Amino acid sequence: MRITTDSGRRTWPFIKFRIARTCGGPEAASRFLRLMSAACSRQALICVWELGIVVRQAGVLWLAAIASMLAIALSSDAQSQRRPPNQNETQRAQQLPAIDQRGTSEAPLVVKVLPTDDAEEKSKQEAADRDAKHQLDTNTFRLGIVTVAVAFLQVVAIGLQALFLWLAFRATTIAAEAARDSANSSVRAQRPYLYITGIEFVAGEAVGATYRIENIGNTPAILQKSSTEIRCLAVLPISPDYSAQRTWPDRIVYSREVIAGMTCTVPTNEKTLLGAAGFTPYFYGYFVFLDAFGKTRRTGFCYAFGGDKAFSRVGGPAYNYDIEVF
Repeated sequence: MRITTDSGRRTWPFIKFRIARTCGGPEAASRFLRLMSAACSRQALICVWELGIVVRQAGVLWLAAIASMLAIALSSDAQSQRRPPNQNETQRAQQLPAIDQRGTSEAPLVVKVLPTDDAEEKSKQEAADRDAKHQLDTNTFRLGIVTVAVAFLQVVAIGLQALFLWLAFRATTIAAEAARDSANSSVRAQRPYLYITGIEFVAGEAVGATYRIENIGNTPAILQKSSTEIRCLAVLPISPDYSAQRTWPDRIVYSREVIAGMTCTVPTNEKTLLGAAGFTPYFYGYFVFLDAFGKTRRTGFCYAFGGDKAFSRVGGPAYNYDIEVF
């Protein structure tokens, strides 16, 4: 390809501009051109540049041709798959009578149910029924909640009532106990008390003791039965043996009244033991009497005669007591 001087002069500034952009500036482009001018002339450099442009355009045309060939091949393949109908088959199909294909798998029948006249009314009724059922379910749920709440409140109320009843019963019990204690205190303050007083040891022809029965309470007592004994024993029995008993014909002992002149003698077989080492005279017994409050009471006592010539209380609860019999 021949390049004239005029075309070279027209193309050379553009080549310099592109070389300057590629090399990064005019100075680098100048150095690059100086080096190239040492190897070839400026005309040869222009020829090389135009040859590159031609090669690039040829590559673009080659790619466009390949794309066109591919498109033609694809379109021909698609057309080849569409086989034209056979003329004989077409004529035979035209000669055969038309067959009703409805009701087959290829053309299934479609049944369309037409709504009746009252379909709209029925639909409204169903909607109203659904709304009523929903409202009924809602009301039932609310009623259940209210029922549970009422049941809970009833349980709480019953619990509170039980608590109040228990508190009232406790208060009543405490009041009854207080009243009973007050009554018992009043009874204890006013009831009769029968005791043995003025015990003296007697040593003579009749060895024994003299004593008095005294009511130190505030109300009379009706003496019904008594038992008094004096024994010379080495050891006091664990439980008393009341062998000598006396019945009183409803002897009334008034308050602060004293029944004096009562005696009790030592058994004959025990007189020789008096003063012997290890033996002690014991005076014990009980009274049964009826008080002014209708209670039958029993009072026990036991005394021992010591070396100081005096009687002292001994025997413990088995001998000394004050109880209600019935």
